[in-house]
Amino acid sequence: MAEQLIKPKLYRPLQMSIRPGDHSQAVYREYPPVRVLQNYVYCYWMIRTAQDSEPFLYHIMTDGCVDLLLNCSSGEPLKLAGTAERSGIVSIKAQTEYFGIRFFPGCIHYFLRVPAKEIVNQEIPCGDIWGNRLESIEYRLRGADSVAQRITITNAFLLEFLDTCKRGPDQRLLNALDIIYRRKGRLSVEKDTAIGISPRHLRRIFDRYIGTSPKKFSKIIRFQSVLRQMMLNPMDFSKWGYLDFGYFDQPHFIHEFKSLSGVTPGFLKK
Repeated sequence: MAEQLIKPKLYRPLQMSIRPGDHSQAVYREYPPVRVLQNYVYCYWMIRTAQDSEPFLYHIMTDGCVDLLLNCSSGEPLKLAGTAERSGIVSIKAQTEYFGIRFFPGCIHYFLRVPAKEIVNQEIPCGDIWGNRLESIEYRLRGADSVAQRITITNAFLLEFLDTCKRGPDQRLLNALDIIYRRKGRLSVEKDTAIGISPRHLRRIFDRYIGTSPKKFSKIIRFQSVLRQMMLNPMDFSKWGYLDFGYFDQPHFIHEFKSLSGVTPGFLKK
C-alpha cells in the first residue's frame, strides 16, 4: 500500500511552538516513526515544561494534520486533535510533559475511521469516539518512563493497526493532494485540481479525509511553505517575497500569516 501514497518528502509540516533559541521554559522535540509508518505519520513529538516556570503558552500553528496527544503528567485522557483551520494557544503548567502522534493530512483514516469533518477544530477524548478501544495504548504510554519507550510502544501499536485494518487509499484524494503539495498551495483550487471529478465532489472528499475545504487546506499548505522558506531566509519576506506565494500585498500576507500561526512574521527574527 505504501508505494501508492503521497511521498512524505512532498510535505513536511512545521510547528514553531517555541520562540527560536528560547528553551528556558519548555523543550519541544520531534522524532521519526519506524520506516514502514513514514508515509502515514509525520512524527512523534514531545513538549516538556521546566519545573519552576510560569505557565507556558504553546502556539499551535495550522498544518493540516491530525494528532493523537496525551498529557503524561496528569490523568487527562488520550485525545484526538482534528485539523485546525486557525492557530491556537494552549497554556501548559510547569513540570508537564505531552507526547503526541502527528498524522499526515488524510492519514488518520488508515488507523481509526472517523469523518475528519466531525473533529475539525476540536480536541476530543478518544473514549468519546471509540469507547475503550484505545485504553491499552493510553495505559502503556502513561506508564512509560522515557520518550524512547513511548516511541517503541507507539510504533508497535500503529503497525498492528495498519496490518489489521487494511484500508486502501482514496486515489482521488491523493491526486488532489499531490497537486496542492507540488504547487505549495499556490493555486485556484477548483480550477487547478482537475482530477476528473466535480468541485462539489472534491469538497466532499476533503470533508471526509481532511476536515476542511480544498481552498482552506491550500491556504494552510501555502502558509506552511512560506514558514519553511522564512526559516531558511527570514529576509526573503521583508519586502516582496510574499508575492511569490500569491499574496496580494503585505497586509494580506501579514493577516493570513497571523491567522494561521498566531504570531506576526517578525516572530521568526527575534
